[in-house]
Amino acid sequence: MKKIFRYGAALAISAVCVLGIAGCAETTSEKGLTPDTGLTGGVAATVNGTEIPEDDITRNINSLRLNASAEDDDAWAKYLNQMGYTPSSLREYFLDSMIDQQLVIQFADDEGCGATDEEIQGQVDKMRQNYSSDEAWQEALENSGFETEDDYREALKYSIGNEKLKEKFANEAVADDAKVLEQAQSQYNGKGTMRRSSHILFAESDQAKAQEVLGQLQAGTLDFAEAAKEYSTDTGSAENGGDVGWDGTNSFVEAYQTALDGLQVGEMTDLVQSDYGWHIIKCTDMVTVPDEITDLSQVPDSLLVDIRASVKETQASEDLSAWKKSKRESSDVVINDMPENVPYNVDMSAYETPEEEKATDEAAEENLVEDVENTENAVDSAEAATNEAGNDAGAADASGAAPEQPAEGESSAATEGGAQ
Repeated sequence: MKKIFRYGAALAISAVCVLGIAGCAETTSEKGLTPDTGLTGGVAATVNGTEIPEDDITRNINSLRLNASAEDDDAWAKYLNQMGYTPSSLREYFLDSMIDQQLVIQFADDEGCGATDEEIQGQVDKMRQNYSSDEAWQEALENSGFETEDDYREALKYSIGNEKLKEKFANEAVADDAKVLEQAQSQYNGKGTMRRSSHILFAESDQAKAQEVLGQLQAGTLDFAEAAKEYSTDTGSAENGGDVGWDGTNSFVEAYQTALDGLQVGEMTDLVQSDYGWHIIKCTDMVTVPDEITDLSQVPDSLLVDIRASVKETQASEDLSAWKKSKRESSDVVINDMPENVPYNVDMSAYETPEEEKATDEAAEENLVEDVENTENAVDSAEAATNEAGNDAGAADASGAAPEQPAEGESSAATEGGAQ
């Protein structure tokens, strides 16, 4: 049978490795746990005859465990419980991902999205040129989880193919107006006036530098977006010129929001201090939405563009998932049981598993429903008994029979009490 390897470094060897082999050394803990600890061999699953080795899953889970600093079995069990996993469900998660990867490798060509030999070779050449010798290149491959360059090429076959599939489904996706309206209502109903902003963030210790940059911005000698890319410590927004989106869909710290509320489009703050450091904030757009959106014509164009893009992205993701699901259903996929002796298979009896928690919740719900039904039945029985007694009394009165009286000397309290 054919064999595939782990895809931990799918598209390219880690950027750290580009800087040198020392930066790409395999993680090893003081207790000795490494990605290769406890390898058992064997096959976790086959996809149309192609094997997914059990050890690939073990390496991935060991790496996750190292990153979570959960080498101790108790700490690992606690971590799994907090994340809502058991050893077997975590294995299933990784295995499902590997099966999907293999389906992309096998079927991307059907959609015209397969990785070409030229694309794969180009990526290999691009990475290979960062190393001074064949030995250094081979060491980098091994430290990144690849036994050979061919293994790396196979990983690229998946990564490139998957990216092409994403692009294909993104191009084909349509933002249905009904879904766009639904999302607009969900996100923006009742938001009122909203502001879009960009910022440049400096560390608390860099106030002097922040003031210098602010002066250049105010003088018009420095572009805000370029300054964000060069100076902002918020790397996520810096790539987009400092853009952080709309305040109606994001929760900003109080100092940031208060400063933004005082801006009109195009205006910029002085330095604003928050727990994150020093901000320079610029309002880039402002809109007002009605309390209740009933038609897309009520949604400002600047918001509508973002909503359509979001709906289209979601649709493309759903379409790709559906494609993978259909390929899996039409494929010969055989999944083998998890070995008992894998190192991540720890005792979780001290914790309630997600399955047990769900079962407990369902049992509690069933008991609640049963209690309600029993109460309702008891009430119904009591009402029926009361009605029957009333009917009997009415029948006696109609026949002319006198109501029964207490015996001589007997108190009428019982009768009175019964009527109470």
